[in-house]
Amino acid sequence: MARKKIRTWLGRFLNGESGGLTVESALWIPIYGAFFALVADVSIAMNGKAQAQRVIQDVNRLASFGYMVDADEIERRAAATISHISPNAEITTEIDEDTHIVSTVAVLPASDLMPLGILSAFADLEVTIYSIHLMES
Repeated sequence: MARKKIRTWLGRFLNGESGGLTVESALWIPIYGAFFALVADVSIAMNGKAQAQRVIQDVNRLASFGYMVDADEIERRAAATISHISPNAEITTEIDEDTHIVSTVAVLPASDLMPLGILSAFADLEVTIYSIHLMES
C-alpha cells in the first residue's frame, strides 16, 4: 500500500507542471542579472571616457587661448580634473612653439573606468584620449 502511494505521488510530481515558472525563473534571473551588470559596466566605462575626453579638450582649449602657457600646468589641471574618473591616468602635454600646436594625451586604465569589473578580459586594456589644438596667440 505504501509503495502504491509513493508511486502515485512520484508520478504526480514528475508529470505535474505547477511550479515550472519558479524553476525557470531561478534559472534565468542570474543570466539576466549578469547581462544587466555587463550593460551597466560598459555604459559607465563609456561615460567615463566621454567625460575624460571633454576634460582634455577643455584644458587644451584653455591653453590654445593663452590662459595656460606651461605644459606642466596643463598636465596638473587635467590630472586634477580627471582624478575622480581615473586616479591612475597618465597625462602628457606638448607645446610646439614652431607650429603653435598644443597636444595632450591621456592614458586611462580600463579598470578605472569599469566599477563592476564584469569583463575581466578588458581590465588590462588602456583607453587613450588625444586632443590637438592650434594656439591662438
